[in-house]
Amino acid sequence: SAGTTYYYRIAAQNSAGTTYGSEMSFTTNTPSTPSATTGSASNVSYYTATLNGTVNANGISTTAWFQYGTTSGSYGNTSSTQSVSGTSDTTVSIDISGLSSGTTYYYRIAAQNSAGTTYGSEMSLPLRLFVRTHTSLMIALALPMAR
Repeated sequence: SAGTTYYYRIAAQNSAGTTYGSEMSFTTNTPSTPSATTGSASNVSYYTATLNGTVNANGISTTAWFQYGTTSGSYGNTSSTQSVSGTSDTTVSIDISGLSSGTTYYYRIAAQNSAGTTYGSEMSLPLRLFVRTHTSLMIALALPMAR
């Protein structure tokens, strides 16, 4: 079990008898929650963006995703997930779409393993305002003139 100390010693036996070695011990690791750091968004367009961050799984299979929404501290949307493993920082990049042009979105990374869930700090993502313009095209026709 995690966080448990186990004691052991070696024993050897032959026709002369049994001998015991010194008692030793070890303690199993307690699982650690992942660490998660929210990064800056990239590839920001009118309706899409790539959210970036880093996650350290701390040696336990971990799932990472982003939460995002239009109100600070309130995340009504969840991105797709990315699996993370190992004991070093791993980059997490997930594309989101269906965003509203000209709207500021707030987001944070989340990471979960068997030890618990960790959230990165909140960042904001201002989307470009999409302005549709119409251009008039003028065509001049050259007509032959009467003489």
